Amino acid sequence: MTSSHIIVLGDPSNHRPDYTWNPQWIFPCESPWGILEKFKLANNANVTDIFNTLGTEYVDSLKMRTSWSKKLRNLTTLEGFSDQKAHKILGNSFVSNTKNIMTRMISVLPHFLIGQNQKLIRENVAFCGKCMQWGYHSVLHQIKLFHICPFHPDQNLETKCLDCSREIPYVLSNTHTESPFRCLCGKNMTNLPKHGEFYFDIWKKAKGLKIQLLEIKKWISLTPEQLERLERIYFHRNDDLDNRPNTLLYFLQFVEPSTKENWPTIQYNVMRSASYIVTLHGEQERKFLANPEYGGFKSFFQRQHFVYQVLYNCSLQVFKSIDRHLRKTVFKDHCNCIRYFHKDVQNHEEVCAYALTYILWKQHIEQINNYWDVVNRRRIGLRKMGVNFYSKQDSHYLNRIFERWERIQGDVAHTGWTTSCWIFTKLMAFLVLNHLKNWAEVVPEFARKRILDPVISFDYKNLPFYIIFFPKVKGESAEFHYWNNTVSYQTALKQANLTCPFVKARSHKG
Repeated sequence: MTSSHIIVLGDPSNHRPDYTWNPQWIFPCESPWGILEKFKLANNANVTDIFNTLGTEYVDSLKMRTSWSKKLRNLTTLEGFSDQKAHKILGNSFVSNTKNIMTRMISVLPHFLIGQNQKLIRENVAFCGKCMQWGYHSVLHQIKLFHICPFHPDQNLETKCLDCSREIPYVLSNTHTESPFRCLCGKNMTNLPKHGEFYFDIWKKAKGLKIQLLEIKKWISLTPEQLERLERIYFHRNDDLDNRPNTLLYFLQFVEPSTKENWPTIQYNVMRSASYIVTLHGEQERKFLANPEYGGFKSFFQRQHFVYQVLYNCSLQVFKSIDRHLRKTVFKDHCNCIRYFHKDVQNHEEVCAYALTYILWKQHIEQINNYWDVVNRRRIGLRKMGVNFYSKQDSHYLNRIFERWERIQGDVAHTGWTTSCWIFTKLMAFLVLNHLKNWAEVVPEFARKRILDPVISFDYKNLPFYIIFFPKVKGESAEFHYWNNTVSYQTALKQANLTCPFVKARSHKG
């Protein structure tokens, strides 16, 4: 590591400094990537030089000091960097500062996500073009909740090189850039120094940057009541939040619906239960509670089994209602196609795409082995152990959410029976109708090729973002919020180009 033309001591007691640095080159919320890129540029340093200077005791103890694992180079966990050395040499405790910023921005969400920070942090460098001109890169740029620069609200965050569209991994590396702040294609991410101007002078232009984006200002100033409200939610988190640029607005709308002209709004839907739902007892529950054997340790398992049975029965009734509604509406003209589907595939070259959509949808929800059993209306039974929902396709997903509900409510077997049914019937209906949309999207090709038993897993593709609020005490409603950023199932079926070869003979019998 060679020193540059100006040496600024990070430690006055060091009489033989071999690095160039000025603590004034670091600004609030600056990311470890930005800080270390500056350090590499100012000192013509590489990864080994940085670990020799800023590495932890564990890094110092390694015998092989030429090859560094991705775990040590990770700039999200920062496991390879000593906070004490960073403070002593750089004048900035960037390890603890970064973690504090992450906690402040992310821990607003429920605790079950705190241990999954990796899912909320971008794996590749995201940057603002204006900030990067000054060699400034913020920790906030890496958080997937934010898609606009907090300091320049008119700038969308970039995730690829503006010249070659190459991504730069968010790790300390010698190979992912040609030189500090320069893509492998040669594109310089910062402004080139003018005549008589050094990089150091350019870096100082970032001084005074302040958060300007209204949404982030609101996010970091939520009230204790709003934070407590966020603690009792579940939201769809199976997909990458990088693909949902409005997620931050969704959370803000949930805690405080906008009524101000200057506050961005997005159309969404909300369903709320009665405010006394936590203490509301259904007829079956009242009969059970009136039983003189109710109470005691032994009764706990009886209550638990009863709750599970009630949940299953509620989900079954909801699915039967949806099934009946679909047959009377979107599949009304193709009921005979469904009824005689097995005969049609034996006697005709073509198949009805509407019937195939319905059959595949129902077959996978009920996990039926053969499509002809769907037509025969074979019904799956209730498993003996554990919580069950009629949609077997969503069993694991719904069980995970039920565990979250149990942690919030406590003894669901003692209370919250009606609330459980309200929450999970709404959610299951939401899921199964989304599955129908996904099947409608792919079935036209299957129908043309006569593929009747495709092996396909949609997971939760195209599922609108939703938030469930779990009530805990009397006076609180259960809530189901969803942002309908995709088409309805009715529209999806109309747009899917489904065809029926029997359109002129809907009463055919094979």
